[in-house]
Amino acid sequence: MNKTLLLLLLLMFCVSAACSKNPTTPPPVTTSATPAPPSAETRAAFSSPEALTKFLEQRWPISGIQTFSIPERRHNEQFENLGVEGQVWRGSLFATQDTGFDEISWYANVKNGQVAIYSLGARKGDDFWLLEIADQDDVRQPPDFAPDPKLKEFVGHK
Repeated sequence: MNKTLLLLLLLMFCVSAACSKNPTTPPPVTTSATPAPPSAETRAAFSSPEALTKFLEQRWPISGIQTFSIPERRHNEQFENLGVEGQVWRGSLFATQDTGFDEISWYANVKNGQVAIYSLGARKGDDFWLLEIADQDDVRQPPDFAPDPKLKEFVGHK
């Protein structure tokens, strides 16, 4: 009986000691308030129409554009595309290849010889898909080839 009582007291002591400890919390995650600047490769891609075309062809392969371009993800005309300001560059992706689209093209607002922001779209007949509007910061993340077709910017949002 003494062993049982001793074990019970020991167990109660351990439980009370564990409960009285302050829970440990991991240190807060700190992030830099200033994001890293765009890479030299990205800056170079944004420095000429030819370089941006090459960059976008790598960023948006035909298979990714085909994945994106389903009827439900056609552009909802109630949402604006990129407005044109000042100097504008334009280009076409995969111009010498059969892509299944009438055109895959981009246009960009340019400031000081660099693309400030671009719009990339694909057209087939009367259907238009706004694939991306992005700047140098946005392209740090890979493109989303299969966004939710229920988003408001798509016609399939209903």
